[in-house]
Amino acid sequence: MASMVDIWNLALNLVGDSNVIDPLENSTGADLCRLHYPYALGFVLEAADWNFATKRIEVAESADIEPAFGFQSSFKVPDDCSRIIEVWDNKRGDKNTRYTHNNLQWQQEGEYISADTSGQVWVKYIEKVEDPNRFTDSFITALAANLGSRLAIPIAASRQLKLDLLSEYKILVDEAAASDGMTGRTKVLRSNVLIGARAR
Repeated sequence: MASMVDIWNLALNLVGDSNVIDPLENSTGADLCRLHYPYALGFVLEAADWNFATKRIEVAESADIEPAFGFQSSFKVPDDCSRIIEVWDNKRGDKNTRYTHNNLQWQQEGEYISADTSGQVWVKYIEKVEDPNRFTDSFITALAANLGSRLAIPIAASRQLKLDLLSEYKILVDEAAASDGMTGRTKVLRSNVLIGARAR
């Protein structure tokens, strides 16, 4: 599995720089990677609904704050949340609600979720994953391209290279997100087909 330094080196190679051996070493490449990597990681995590970073938890209504207007209740955003995907007022795992349409009105406002419900909500979100061992190969490739685009000007002094790497990143993240989004859906599709066949 790739380490953080491996990802740094993928990005550094894209801009024509030499590899980093130690993340704490005193070199221009290491200094720039230490500066830019956390922001590149956060940016790419927020860019798609990555399966490896998707998490679901139940969140209780906050007793500390309530919306001044517009919504019924507030719920604290999980501390490890990078981006909220969806919020429900029923358990999506329940047999009778698994495929029902979600009508809950909600909105993230700062560190809280404002919603037209009370008691608790069920939140699906992208976790702030920092362990590279959890990253998929497609995510690593997209992350390296994004990090490389941030290094292109300070290391290679090339705005064109920055734009090229940004274009490559967008293609990579779109392809990875499409592949990630398909995972797990085949079983549901096949089930629907079988149900239809049995009904005939």
